[in-house]
Amino acid sequence: MLTDDQLAEQVFKKNVSFENFAQFLPYGRYQLRLARQEMDILVDDIQRVSGGELTYDGIWSYNDFLTDYLFDLREILVQLQNNVDGWRFFDGGKSSHVDSWQIYLLANNLAWQSTISDPGKRLPHKTAQIASIGVLRQAMELRFERLISVYPIDRNGNPPKLKHGFHQTFIASRPDLFQAQGFDVGKLRHLYDWCSEIVHQAYQPYTWLISFGLRRAGKLLHTQASYNGRWSIFNAVRVTDVEAMQDAFESYFLDYFGHGEWKFYREKPEALVDGWTDDMRKPSDEFVAVTNPRQGRVV
Repeated sequence: MLTDDQLAEQVFKKNVSFENFAQFLPYGRYQLRLARQEMDILVDDIQRVSGGELTYDGIWSYNDFLTDYLFDLREILVQLQNNVDGWRFFDGGKSSHVDSWQIYLLANNLAWQSTISDPGKRLPHKTAQIASIGVLRQAMELRFERLISVYPIDRNGNPPKLKHGFHQTFIASRPDLFQAQGFDVGKLRHLYDWCSEIVHQAYQPYTWLISFGLRRAGKLLHTQASYNGRWSIFNAVRVTDVEAMQDAFESYFLDYFGHGEWKFYREKPEALVDGWTDDMRKPSDEFVAVTNPRQGRVV
């Protein structure tokens, strides 16, 4: 019987990938074991509030959670049971991708909760305030990174540890590549740094700063009309030449990140983009050393 410490070591892994089924097998079994363990706990909770039984109302109150559970189990079970004759499960799937816009909506909802004096609300006032700022910082950081959507990895498959603001600094320095609609990306740096300070030092700021910060961040993160009048969650910034922008970021990274050899993976940016095609979503051919390893500086 594995302890929780031993099980955690096996299931909480970053950048999970497998070259073959033999590599996946132990990971899949550990995940299945944990899924059963946590489901048993959930069943006990439902029965406790339902008179010791599994009732329709008790189960339905966990509807969204259980739907996720089934789709997540399918991802594991279809592979584990692949060679079992006669075994079948439901068809379908879910997307686990989360847009930075969705993270921004969460920050707004948390801030809203902090304004309501209602004993039945989910979070206390101060908790909701601090959580909204932390989530807002994450939304901004994610959008800055995804406006570029270039992901360096080293020879061990690890991403670089970039200093706070690395992506935002590049975007602000290249208005020729990023056309912000009605705002200046560089002017959001004060808000971005302020959110990071709250996250790391955990204190309660002046109340009015939160609503003001959410409005300012909304220029980057909220839905808005584009130049052609169509609404989108990615219309805040337009990138007219994705290839040139991503080439420029790779050069910027190699100039300013001071060590290592890196390969780059490219994805479609979270922006209004012109001329994007799926064949542009690709890794670079080989690893490239930083430009000036001694003079280079981590920014």
